[in-house]
Amino acid sequence: MALEEKLAAANQESARHTKRLVIFVGLACLGIVLFSLSPSWFKQNIQSTNATDPARSQPSTLNIANGLGITKTAIDKTADISSRPVIPKKVEPSSRKSDCTTIDQIDKHCQKTRALFKENLKAFETNLEPPLKVASVHKWASNVHAIIFEHKRIAIESFSIGDYSSALAQVRAAAKESSKILKVRDANLKTHLNAAVSGFETNQYELAITEIDKALLMSPNHPFAHGYRARIELMPKVLSYLDKSYKARAENDFRSERFNLEKVIRLDPARKDEKLRLDLLKRKIAEEDFAIFISKGLQAVDQRDVGAAKINLKKAQGVFSSRVELSLLKKNIERLDREMSLARALSDANQAVLKDDWGSAYQAFSKAKSIDPNNSEALQGERTASELLAGRKGLDSFLKQPSRLSSTAVLAASQRLLENIKHLIGLSPILKSQSEQLSKFISKATTPVEVVIKSDGKTEITVRKVGIVGKTHIKTINLRPGDYTFEGKRAGYKSKLVNLRVPFDGAGTEIRIVCDEQI
Repeated sequence: MALEEKLAAANQESARHTKRLVIFVGLACLGIVLFSLSPSWFKQNIQSTNATDPARSQPSTLNIANGLGITKTAIDKTADISSRPVIPKKVEPSSRKSDCTTIDQIDKHCQKTRALFKENLKAFETNLEPPLKVASVHKWASNVHAIIFEHKRIAIESFSIGDYSSALAQVRAAAKESSKILKVRDANLKTHLNAAVSGFETNQYELAITEIDKALLMSPNHPFAHGYRARIELMPKVLSYLDKSYKARAENDFRSERFNLEKVIRLDPARKDEKLRLDLLKRKIAEEDFAIFISKGLQAVDQRDVGAAKINLKKAQGVFSSRVELSLLKKNIERLDREMSLARALSDANQAVLKDDWGSAYQAFSKAKSIDPNNSEALQGERTASELLAGRKGLDSFLKQPSRLSSTAVLAASQRLLENIKHLIGLSPILKSQSEQLSKFISKATTPVEVVIKSDGKTEITVRKVGIVGKTHIKTINLRPGDYTFEGKRAGYKSKLVNLRVPFDGAGTEIRIVCDEQI
């Protein structure tokens, strides 16, 4: 119910009480008359009534309070608050008797008191009731909560009958008790949070969860408490991994300890001590791994296993990328790698030589020389392969056009080539075969072939650059294979030139020259 609605209801109730008071005043006047008529009887009955009904001797608000036996109790701790009896705190009556219960309620004091009550009640409901609800005071300090709202109830009841002074005192008492219990809440909240943190840091799960829940009961939206509550919820799993890490540490099993601490940090990244220990373990294990990789790498070099050495070098670099040990291992691997590569290249070259594959042999010898420029085998092999390949190429040029051997210059060149490569013939069956074939061509090129010349006996025949044949009807001469020019002359007739190629197998070659065209 809104404050204005409550106060309106209270004013209606006050009007009803006013009507009753009017009736009461009339009856009182009648009583005075009767008293004057019989004073001894009336006095006797009044005293008897007051003796049996003490409630009639005080205002209604105080009768209720004294009847409940209100006492002021100090609030020190939550544990003490919960065990007290639920009784409202005693509020002393106003020093000035209020006359606001009479029909004349326009008195300035009454109006001022009435306005103060409304202000104090609104302030209580706006500023104190919500924090009391949020703090769940009704759960952990139910007696104090009951006292506070009993004050409020009495205040509203007093206001409804026009006892504004008592109503004001009661609402102020409710506000005072609320402020006190909220201060107690703040102190207890701090105590519970400290206890929860202590339990967490000492790995006491039950203590930590109990205390953090008490703190959240008093401050449900407390961010720090919520943060710790989430971490505390993970404590059973975290403690399980911690126990395993402690066991591994006792056994000097650093890798198992690291594994379990990584699980801990993954669950609760804010654990500083475990992080420091994990960092230390990582450094120790890294040093150990690095030493192992370097040792295995050097051992692989000794065993001439370049692949294994490179794998261990890469692993070591993954641990520490700039250690001096890496340079030593790297140099040894590079030296071994060169030696192995040189050996492979020379082996490949020799295999190619055995196969008479001098093109591959030349490439392999060249590779070996690039690996070790001072290696004599690579140098000699490359030179030999180069000479042999050049010899083959030269032989091929003569063998593809053996007719060129008819040229004296070409013939001389072929003979020089055979002389230059004769020391290589034993290294290459192909070269030997080519040389033998060229020698045969040279032999044929230098062996004369019979050429039959036919004419009319009147034509003078000569062979340019060779000699004179003369006039003849038929004549056989010997010419080496090659190209020749025959010339015929006769007086009164035009001269005639006839070209003739004498082949290597030129048996039966003949030529006819006759000058038969007159001038």
